[in-house]
Amino acid sequence: MLLLHDARILDLIDGSASEPTDVLLSDRVLALGPDAQQQANSVKVRSIDLNGRLLMPGLWDEHVHVGQRALATRKFRVSQTASCETVLEEVATHVRRRDDSDEPILQGFGFRPSLWGSNPDARQLDTVTGDRAVVLVSADLHSSWCNTAAMRKLGIEGDGFLREQTSFDVQTQLSHVDPHVLDGWVGSCSGAAARLGITGIRDMKFNTDVETWLRREADGRCPLRVEVSVYPERLDEAIAQRLATGQSPVTDKPGPSRVAMGPLKVIVDGSMSTRTAWCMDSYPTGGGPNGAGIDSVRPEDLVNLMRRAKSANLQCAAHAIGDRAVKEVLNAFEVTGVSGPIEHAQVLTDEDVPRFAALGVRVSVQPPTPYRRSRRYRRHVG
Repeated sequence: MLLLHDARILDLIDGSASEPTDVLLSDRVLALGPDAQQQANSVKVRSIDLNGRLLMPGLWDEHVHVGQRALATRKFRVSQTASCETVLEEVATHVRRRDDSDEPILQGFGFRPSLWGSNPDARQLDTVTGDRAVVLVSADLHSSWCNTAAMRKLGIEGDGFLREQTSFDVQTQLSHVDPHVLDGWVGSCSGAAARLGITGIRDMKFNTDVETWLRREADGRCPLRVEVSVYPERLDEAIAQRLATGQSPVTDKPGPSRVAMGPLKVIVDGSMSTRTAWCMDSYPTGGGPNGAGIDSVRPEDLVNLMRRAKSANLQCAAHAIGDRAVKEVLNAFEVTGVSGPIEHAQVLTDEDVPRFAALGVRVSVQPPTPYRRSRRYRRHVG
């Protein structure tokens, strides 16, 4: 236990701070003021005098792809706002720097093709990589750019620019790392997040499950509270575990586990950057089969998935970026009555905005990056 003396507690709603007081902590706040001191006298505690410093609730990040973040730290970075030509120059530099590397496929991360006149292809990448196999994953994770050598190694065909499920499949192939090695990388990322004041996350990675995070917790690689989402392909397994969203499994570890079941995660459309977000209007340069993005899940299938989740006391977190996707997801929430958030909700119609409050649907949005604040981005997305 930890006793904090003279802490001023910050109210995140109105920004005010309390008068200095004592706070007794364990995994959570146990007591305040004189009660904190009184309870501390009966147990062994460590004391810290904050001398009036602010104490605030720990932060939660509701949408994290932890494994992919850990893997991305091992990839070379390219600019998110650069032209295709500049990205190719950056790739050429990294290929030269790793000339003696024995990596079978050199992996990069971070490009955004939405600002380019057309999607890139393998031949462009070949001009700066030669026979060295190279794959770049986009910053939004919804596309991958492969050169010819990488396509041969991965056994794929096409022009080298992969989107949505094809891209996800390639990323899965490239992420085959020894689980204990990946656990170490994840532990480092989680520790860095904890040092920034983040105490809980909702992991949205494709193939992670509760058991994976329980292993990390047992090995000391889980300094955060973690809710683990489940994708439709593994919904039956999640239902069989009989864990509601937010509920932790019973383990042999003393005390409550930091790991809990998260929501059912359903990807309904793509991304704005990859021109696959499902929109009412077509993209200026086209995107998806009809030029207005893609629908990854048919509306009737989404309703069925949500009903199954609700019957198992699971929330549903639906990825929807385009205004058509958001409308269909709101319709599904209305029909099923399931609880949960819409992830991203980047483009909305005026008539759909009040439906969130009316249906009790949360909006899980991400803070804007400098790229999204840029004039070029705002001009591109309208």
